Order: sequence, then structure tokens, then C-alpha cells
Amino acid sequence: MLSITMPVYNEQASIERVVRDHVEVLERLGSSVPEWEIVCVDDGSKDRTPEILRDLQKQVPQLRVIRQ
Repeated sequence: MLSITMPVYNEQASIERVVRDHVEVLERLGSSVPEWEIVCVDDGSKDRTPEILRDLQKQVPQLRVIRQ
């Protein structure tokens, strides 16, 4: 399994696009990397980043969110 770890802090303007771009690349890798996950480690964002990540988790089951 491939795990991609992403630190995030107050990234509401870009986090959805960044996660979706990563998902697109990982899905294209298909047979080379059949199992993968994206782990976003949120270091206490004060904007909408946590909410956006929660919504994305519903659409991308391979997305894990750790909130500090």
C-alpha cells in the first residue's frame, strides 16, 4: 500500500483541489499501485479546512484525516 501524507493548516482555498489532483494521479496508476491512501494531518486549522476534508472523506474512502 502507498500512503501519501499531507500536512495541512488553513488550506480552505486549495485543499479540495490538491486532494482531488492526488486522487486522479493515484487512480491513473491503477495496476501499478492498486492500494493507496491519502493521510491529511490537520494541525488545528481555524478556517473551513476540517469541514472540507470531512466532505471529501464521504467521496474518497481512501482519504484519512487526523486532526491535532
